[in-house]
Amino acid sequence: MSQAKSVEEVLAPLIEQVTTLSEEGRKQRRPHKASKLVQIIEKATGSLLAVGEAIASENPDFQGELLSACEEVRKAGDAMRKAAGEFSRGVAFQPEKRSSMSAAGKDLLLAVGRLLAEADAVDVAKLLSISYRVEAKLRGLVDARDEEELMVKLKDCAPDIATITQMATLRQNDIRSEASQQMLAAAQTELNQVSKMLISSSKVFLHHPEVESARTNRDFVVGKMLEALKMISVLSEGKDSEEFESELTVAEVGGIASAFAQFETTLEQCLRTSKPRHQTRNTTATNCNMTTAAAAALEANDDDTATTTTTTTTETAAVALEAEANLQAGMDRILEAAKQLTDLTSTRDYRQHGIITSCGRLKLSLQELVEAFGAVPSNPTEEEEKGGQLATATHEVKEKADALKKELLWAVIDHVSDAFLDTGAPVNALLEAASLGQGDGDLLGESEKGFTEHAQRMEQAARLASSLSQDANGIRMVKIATNYVHCLRPQVVSAAMTLSARPDSQAAQKNTEVFREAWRTNTSLLCDTIDSIVPLQDFLQVTADHIREDSRSFLQAVEECKSATMVQWMEAILQRSGRLCQVVQCEVIGDEELSPDAKRPVEVVLERFNTKVLPWFQDVTLHAADMLHTTQDSSSVNMQVIEEAAQKVYSTCMHACMCMCVPCST
Repeated sequence: MSQAKSVEEVLAPLIEQVTTLSEEGRKQRRPHKASKLVQIIEKATGSLLAVGEAIASENPDFQGELLSACEEVRKAGDAMRKAAGEFSRGVAFQPEKRSSMSAAGKDLLLAVGRLLAEADAVDVAKLLSISYRVEAKLRGLVDARDEEELMVKLKDCAPDIATITQMATLRQNDIRSEASQQMLAAAQTELNQVSKMLISSSKVFLHHPEVESARTNRDFVVGKMLEALKMISVLSEGKDSEEFESELTVAEVGGIASAFAQFETTLEQCLRTSKPRHQTRNTTATNCNMTTAAAAALEANDDDTATTTTTTTTETAAVALEAEANLQAGMDRILEAAKQLTDLTSTRDYRQHGIITSCGRLKLSLQELVEAFGAVPSNPTEEEEKGGQLATATHEVKEKADALKKELLWAVIDHVSDAFLDTGAPVNALLEAASLGQGDGDLLGESEKGFTEHAQRMEQAARLASSLSQDANGIRMVKIATNYVHCLRPQVVSAAMTLSARPDSQAAQKNTEVFREAWRTNTSLLCDTIDSIVPLQDFLQVTADHIREDSRSFLQAVEECKSATMVQWMEAILQRSGRLCQVVQCEVIGDEELSPDAKRPVEVVLERFNTKVLPWFQDVTLHAADMLHTTQDSSSVNMQVIEEAAQKVYSTCMHACMCMCVPCST
């Protein structure tokens, strides 16, 4: 079956008209609308034939199949018109004519479907042909002997890459599977991005073939382009994307979220199975329209039967044991995930304390619930009391589970916020150290270590955010973006190593700039995809709390006359504030459904924040830092003005959050 939505879009109205025409034939009267419907079908079929014949003339290799399909549509259309005409001219209801018309309509739809499928196959074949041609040209690039030959081959390859990107974009709109759409979009993005690195990496290898890192860059770029082409080809043919999704899986996603969901499901199931027996029987009696006397007799019979009582006690114990086992297993998954998060050295101390405290409260509530499950009532009154106790205990467990989930979410947002605080600094430090050459190997090694650790923190933040999200499509995009960063990281290091080995080479310098820009683009993409799966209100609330924490550390540095530390905290505050403004702007200003009047208050707050509050805070801080650096005396700065500037940043941040209806702590 065709994977293209365009086939369905063309067939749908035609199916509707043919179906309507057939329905007209079911009526016990002369179908007055039949003639008009036939005209509509004729017009649609004629337009389709014109397009099909045009495609056939433009594609000689597929002309035979296309013209054959067109002829089949023409014959089916003629048969449909003839059958419908005979039916519409009838003076009475004639089942045989209606049946003939319906059969002709089905034949027409089948013929049209075949023509559309043939046309769709032509598009796919053309795309595959260009893809194979680009693949061959890319493999030929490695044989270029000098820069002139390289540029000729690159110039020959560029138009085909542009064409296949354009065709893939059109194909993306035709694919029904949303997962395949996202994968195809990712392949296009990768093809475009890597194409920019193809020229620089190929040139630097030609200039410095003796440097192994130069070859590494070139081979990586060619390999990624071939992978992207393969993905575009496979997905355009309508094949499944599972092959590529398995390659993009960097960690188990949705683990914590699924653990909580399963725990809640188990909780509800246990509550249903522990429903009081007399309540269940009364409900059954009512549903079966039993009389009150009959229901009472049933209850009396149960009370008088010792065997039934013994059985009930046994069943209650069994239910309690099963409930305890299932709930304990679910809680163990949650506690294990919580432990992994608290064990991370980058998790804040107060978050660790909050998670541990919430885990203890959840375990205590669950223990009380299990005890309530195990209680064996001896009469209907105690059974009612048990039902109330179970409801209360279940509510407590749900509350404690939600509280723990919130603590885990805030801890994850801490990691996301910290990891993406300044994505440009580590790569800049690495490439700056590389530009000094191999004279200072220690500096280059430290810079490489810092860059690698920062990249790993971003990947870790992506995994953590995915583990708490149930947005399947959003998680898939995070996985794709994380894979970009994961694959690009060692290539940025290789580009730096090449520059370090040949610091005076213009080709090496240009190559590092290209990889620096690619790194910035992909880390920004990863940040955006993570933001899409993190709850907005929680993100803004945590960011506001971070700004308050940083402000306290900032003021402490002023009091201790640590000018350099003071500037570092200022930069952190500015970066967090910038992130907050960016998220609010994307959410509100970019929302087309909001009216200008609704957007205006947010616009005013953001404008004042960016043009007045933050610049003033920065000026005050830098002036104070200069004074402290010179005098080493905190009395030389106006502490009141500094505190006022820091407080203004936080209060404006809270104002922006309140515009988004976000409750910030005070």
